[in-house]
Amino acid sequence: MNVMTRRSRYDKSRWQQERERFHLSQQHPLPPEPAGDIRQAVLDIFTHMQTEERSAWRQLEREWAKLVGPEIAKHARPVRLEQNVLVVGVDSSVWMNELISYQQSTLLARCQQCLGQERIKAIRFQPDARPAQPH
Repeated sequence: MNVMTRRSRYDKSRWQQERERFHLSQQHPLPPEPAGDIRQAVLDIFTHMQTEERSAWRQLEREWAKLVGPEIAKHARPVRLEQNVLVVGVDSSVWMNELISYQQSTLLARCQQCLGQERIKAIRFQPDARPAQPH
């Protein structure tokens, strides 16, 4: 009984038939290269991208108090950077209203000056359950 397997084996006689039929050279086909080379290249690219992101994020965290001032730094902290939008966690609705109404454009300009306009396009404020770290 001939059971069909999912993966076919290399059949030398079949290669001979195809070589004669399609007028191919005498060389046997090369075995497929392992996908590890391509996989490693893609991993290297993503690692490099993530390293740049982490480096920029660490710089923002280090310089946050200087960028926004000590009073704002007591009540707000950078939470994440997603799709070029800086998300800032604010510990109270009063401070969130203050930042949105009066400080948003100033804070955005300062952050862009620090990290570049291409990295931060907008700033968004959200309630933050954790208090801001004292600087």
